[in-house]
Formats: sequence, C-alpha cells, structure tokens
Amino acid sequence: MAAALLAVTASDAKVFLTMEEALKLAFPGATVARKTAFLTAEQQREAQKRSGDAELPSALVLYYVAAKDRRELGTAYFDTHIVRTMPETVMVVVDDAQRVARIEVLSFQEPEEYLPR
Repeated sequence: MAAALLAVTASDAKVFLTMEEALKLAFPGATVARKTAFLTAEQQREAQKRSGDAELPSALVLYYVAAKDRRELGTAYFDTHIVRTMPETVMVVVDDAQRVARIEVLSFQEPEEYLPR
C-alpha cells in the first residue's frame, strides 16, 4: 500500500498527506513501528465476511503501532482502493480500546466532487 501511495503523483491527483505526515498527525510525539501480519485462512474469511464479501487482495497486512512513554496509543492501517475508477488512499487509526479513532484521506485521484466529507 505504501508503494501505491507513492505512485499517486499524477498532475490531476490530490495528495493531501504522506504516510509519515499522517502518522505524525495521528500520533504526535509517539514512536511508530511498522509491523507485518499474515492472516490465517479463517481470519481472511472473517475479514471478507465483515467487509461485505469484498475480496481480500492478500493475506499480508501491514500496520503501524504507535507508543509513547511505554504505552501503546493505537494502530494505523493504510488502504488504497478504487472509488469509482481511480484510487484513493486512506489511513484508519484504531485506538487502544479497539475503536476507530480517526480516518484521514491521504490521496484522491477522482474529481473533487467525489471526495468524502
């Protein structure tokens, strides 16, 4: 997904934040570590079911864990997907209570009228 974000450089694309900027915005002053997980077949089925049967592109999941003063603050996930015909990259932050705490649009290649509010 990081590579997809970096590839969004066309003149008509809107890049609002880099991954690094988004992580600093979500977790000011925290240390952020990139992690990798490999979903089991059962976890993949559950994720697909919870996503409305959207096909998962991979069992590989990259995520970023933020900590400050030896306390975990939350986890950030990045997703690049097609909105109508062009890609969008978003960051979803889940707090330490497992709630969605923040969503940021990092890049958006569709016309601005399709940009989520």
